[in-house]
Amino acid sequence: MELDALRLVAGLVHAVPGASARFARLDGEVLAVDRTADADVDPCTFRQVLVRSGRMCTRPRFVDSISHWELGGSLERRDGGVYAGSDELGAPLRWFASLLSPPSIRDAIADEPAIDDDRVSSVTLSGDGCLGVTICRVELALGVLDHEADELSLSLLAPCLVAELEIDAQGTAIS
Repeated sequence: MELDALRLVAGLVHAVPGASARFARLDGEVLAVDRTADADVDPCTFRQVLVRSGRMCTRPRFVDSISHWELGGSLERRDGGVYAGSDELGAPLRWFASLLSPPSIRDAIADEPAIDDDRVSSVTLSGDGCLGVTICRVELALGVLDHEADELSLSLLAPCLVAELEIDAQGTAIS
């Protein structure tokens, strides 16, 4: 698993109420990260361990031992890095994480038609400067169909991914 992907997963699990993650290691052990009593570690502790390892400029050995992972709990995986949920009234929510800062995401999505679409109620960005990720919460109007919610959210995630690729191509750090 790449360290950037682990940071994104840790950010989502930490930020999204009810989210969980399971990491299967190469040796067959499974690490459960969530807020239940059955968890191996809670999301806050998991995040802190990643942040501390980054501050010590060491690559967490855990990253190299992961064979695969999955997000779950209140999140349902959709295509392209978008995760689905719903609010207390049943209106669709979509979540995604980016390595961009909140201002960079605002710039990236500013011209996207989905921002002005009546089906999008709001877009909330929560930056986690310690992990170096931003969590995006897309609230959609009650009655928006799942495939529409997914498409609208993907249209917001896509320019973020392009901006990340452009930064990588330039060889500069993502801010």
